[in-house]
Amino acid sequence: MSTGHGYSKPEEKLEVVQSVDEIKEDLKAYILQEFLPGESSEALTDETEFINHGVLDSLSTLALVDHIEKKYSITLAAHEINIDNLNRLPDIALLIATKL
Repeated sequence: MSTGHGYSKPEEKLEVVQSVDEIKEDLKAYILQEFLPGESSEALTDETEFINHGVLDSLSTLALVDHIEKKYSITLAAHEINIDNLNRLPDIALLIATKL
């Protein structure tokens, strides 16, 4: 946007902040579609352990991380990509929320 002084004023960005519950629902839909096709949404609860129960293996974990980084425009550091942060929906959603 030009201000008439020969320089452009940066466009204002509207920041969209999602709640942890909204992030969990988005993640749940993604995981069901990509890793558990045909499974009902009731099959994934806050207590479902993705890594411990074989829902996520090393390749699907990388796909999930890629999805998270692109969808939420964040970067996960190598030390954050671990079982403590990626094993359950609430853990993943909280990790994302802390980076938004």
